[in-house]
Amino acid sequence: MSLWGDTQNTHLETLFYLLVALIFFTSLSLIGLYNFLLFHTLVEAISIIVYVAIFMFYVNGRRYLKNNYFSILGTAFIFIAFIDLLHTLAYPGMNVFQGFTPNLSISLWLIARLVYASCLLVAPLFFDRKVRVWLLNVGLVLVTTIFVSIVFFYPNLLPPFYISEVGLTGYKIALEYVIIMVLLASYTLLRQKRERFDLKVYRLLSISIFATILSEFFLTLYSGFQDVFSIIGHLFKIFSSYMMYLAIIRIGLSRPYELMFKELKERDVQLSLSEEKFRSVVENIFEILFEIDLNGRIMHASPTTENRLKYDVGELVGRDFVSLFKEPEKPKVRTLISSVLSDKSVKSLETELMKKDGRTIDADVIIVPLVKDDKVIKAYIVVKDISERKALEKRLMEAERLAAVGQSSTMIGHDLRNPLQTLYNIVYLMSLEINTLNIPDDEKENLLERLETLRERVRYMDKIVSDLQDFSRPITLRLEETNLQQLLDNLIKEIDVPENVRLSIEVEKDLPKIFLDQLVIERVLYNLILNALQAMPNGGLLTIKARHEQDKVYISVKDTGIGMPKEVLEELFTPFFTTKAKGQGLGLVVVKRFIEAHKGQIFVESELDKGSTFTIVFPTNSGKAS
Repeated sequence: MSLWGDTQNTHLETLFYLLVALIFFTSLSLIGLYNFLLFHTLVEAISIIVYVAIFMFYVNGRRYLKNNYFSILGTAFIFIAFIDLLHTLAYPGMNVFQGFTPNLSISLWLIARLVYASCLLVAPLFFDRKVRVWLLNVGLVLVTTIFVSIVFFYPNLLPPFYISEVGLTGYKIALEYVIIMVLLASYTLLRQKRERFDLKVYRLLSISIFATILSEFFLTLYSGFQDVFSIIGHLFKIFSSYMMYLAIIRIGLSRPYELMFKELKERDVQLSLSEEKFRSVVENIFEILFEIDLNGRIMHASPTTENRLKYDVGELVGRDFVSLFKEPEKPKVRTLISSVLSDKSVKSLETELMKKDGRTIDADVIIVPLVKDDKVIKAYIVVKDISERKALEKRLMEAERLAAVGQSSTMIGHDLRNPLQTLYNIVYLMSLEINTLNIPDDEKENLLERLETLRERVRYMDKIVSDLQDFSRPITLRLEETNLQQLLDNLIKEIDVPENVRLSIEVEKDLPKIFLDQLVIERVLYNLILNALQAMPNGGLLTIKARHEQDKVYISVKDTGIGMPKEVLEELFTPFFTTKAKGQGLGLVVVKRFIEAHKGQIFVESELDKGSTFTIVFPTNSGKAS
């Protein structure tokens, strides 16, 4: 078994990677012998890129990465990368920072290594302690700022680390050994915590630390900047960076669970071994559960499918999961499944799932891949019925919309009512004025007819304003004992009943006392009777009845008109719903509000081409509460 524990790697692949590594390091070594400045720049650039990549990986994954060890390293690497960049630019021959000695570059190198080693030492101590990232950032900013400022602005405070005629001084060599001791201590702490890591990650981190130790050791031996020991030391630095890259980024992207603590992976193994127990649990959950293979075919379905979707489990096994959706939704679901299987990530989609009878339910489809040995072997699909939630959201949106309409209609009604009243009065005065004109009778009659048409339009607009205001404002009733027979008789006198409509009014004698707001109920019955007449354009029978049973009074308005289909009946009391070419869809909504304000109810029965019956039910004790 290889270092990675991957038994599928062939010997040929291993030899290939070793050959690539050999060519890479040989090429770098030759570049170092030919042009050391280019070699040094390439080595530092590669290390800086790795450090920045680790930092970015940490920043984007910190919500999911709960391992404090990697949190500390991920935060520190951006500061190390910054100091290494300054070291690269300050290197002799780069000529970026003028007027400085080679001590500038070496000082920056030592600062970066000290920060690097210190973070590796501190990180294992915080496995079981809370890391305050903001405090860590503040500390790193202060340390970086102070030491970089000293190096650039107060270099005389530091001892010489390199003398051209002599080479490395004892100060530089001593600090390198201090760094080596800190690195050895960090490895000791890491080894004590090795059970908290996945084995592959632990090995890679250990190799990275020892490669850094070797790098520091060889960098105590060179006498000149282009010395062979300097080349070897920098090669070990690249190797160390690559090991750190493998430990954090490569494994973090391909097998993220291995970056977490070892016990999490062991728990994952235990879950895999107890899959049958898991299935027995999910079969008893309330949600619908499917198990699909890599081709999207159903391998298993929970018993809840029988109650919720009306399918037998047996008839679903082997079926394409996408077939449970209507045509417009099938491509979306198929794309989602493909994405989950390729990305190895959990994804969801709100859609409509089809029952066996063809009806649909609003559903939240969540697809969870089951990954084994870095490969998806199947997927679980949890289907949550969100029909009630969707209906509630729809009602909430409708309520918000109607509230906004109500506020607007109140203002509009107030602004229009006075101009309409003025217009109505002007029409009335014009009709009086026309009667006094000395013009032929046929012209006078023509003008009066036009004024009457205008008056009807004004009345219609006034009704719209009234409906809007009644729809939006609170209802205050003035209840009084009401004689239904007298109320109906007076109301019929105000309605122009066509000659082809027969009228029947049946009011039961000895009705119990009932307390109503007479003006409001007149408007209710006026609306219902007017609708009934409009439903009988070719004539018919209009029947109005009033009777009582026990403690309730029933008032019905029945016509023999065109009737209404079922889909219209379901929306009949919905605000702004209308089947008329002219109308706002508020009449019956206002009627229902008025009736419910009396603690009453309204019901409707209708059949196409046979007519409709609206029945109002009032409690006889409605006068006891206003």
